Amino acid sequence: LSHRSTTFAKIIQEAEQNIRDILSIPDSYAVLFLHGGATNQFSAIPFNFLKLKPSQTADYLVTGYWSKKAAEDAEYFGKINMVIPEQDKYTDVPAENTWKLTHNASYFYYCSNETIHGIEFDHIPAIVPQDTPIICDMSSNFLTRSFDVTKFGAIFASAQKNFGESGLALVIVRKDLIEKSTAKLMPIINYKIQLANGSMYSTPLTRPIYVANEIFKWTKRQGGLKAMDQLSENKSALVYEVIDQSNGFYVNMVNKKYRSRVNIPLRIITNGSANEKLESLFLSEAL
Repeated sequence: LSHRSTTFAKIIQEAEQNIRDILSIPDSYAVLFLHGGATNQFSAIPFNFLKLKPSQTADYLVTGYWSKKAAEDAEYFGKINMVIPEQDKYTDVPAENTWKLTHNASYFYYCSNETIHGIEFDHIPAIVPQDTPIICDMSSNFLTRSFDVTKFGAIFASAQKNFGESGLALVIVRKDLIEKSTAKLMPIINYKIQLANGSMYSTPLTRPIYVANEIFKWTKRQGGLKAMDQLSENKSALVYEVIDQSNGFYVNMVNKKYRSRVNIPLRIITNGSANEKLESLFLSEAL
């Protein structure tokens, strides 16, 4: 399938329209289908937006492995402020009134669901000033819960978690932020250049985009985001019910307020400590 064919042009246009329909994405937002998965966006975000404001500083909320990795990558591009102290373990999120935000930050960054540590936000942080763009990595809970796109400056998600094959990243970003960006060079991660070229500055990921479109169509047939939200709630509730009714045999360490509906880490506890032998048996029997 040639990426320059009318057949593929129809596929990528249809994919964009379908995800716009599912998420009610307004015309003021660009939809980009890019290479490199979510990890590539860890560099693309600061490259495009770190200098949006005079502070030239971005606020990062680190709540697990992936937001930590994003913050570390962003530091190559300039000044990053960690809004909470480094955590010894990721089982909770400090209260918002303790966060140390930058005055007039270029953007605020967080990960809505930490795949490894099982921390998920069911809300958008309220403490972030209205004039600070919120940027969110939604890779592992994208299309599993309802949210208002217009509350964000940019959203990105890697496809392999919930809507396709690895290698593809979907980026939804305010067009006015792209216009304000002073980023130059590095066209592969330059949103202005990618938007001008319809996500095809370089050869696009034809098959992953085709698969993503098929999943978008399936999602619409199932009832859209409302149905996916309820499905995610129902499935995770079954697992947490077993954990919570096991009399401490199965333990999820995460504060219930931030329990993930998508990734549920657990330990097997006997005599007050983790039983790695039983955990190994559990995993071998589960496969």
